[in-house]
Amino acid sequence: AEATFFLICDLRSYLASPSWEAERGLWRRFLDEANVNLTPGEACRINEPGFFRLCYASESGDSVAEAIARLGRLLASC
Repeated sequence: AEATFFLICDLRSYLASPSWEAERGLWRRFLDEANVNLTPGEACRINEPGFFRLCYASESGDSVAEAIARLGRLLASC
């Protein structure tokens, strides 16, 4: 990374409900269906469900682009 290590993604609109349980469910879908692990906001002490941390510090640009493409396909199906 040249400037930052991660970014915060606002994915509240993809939650089934505005709850920590729904955030955990979406996180599980990322893992199971897209094979991408974002850090749920709850684990980062963000005070509202639906925010996820995407850390790219040790990944190549191609890997990050692939992960984002996988997430995009999954979210398009929601």
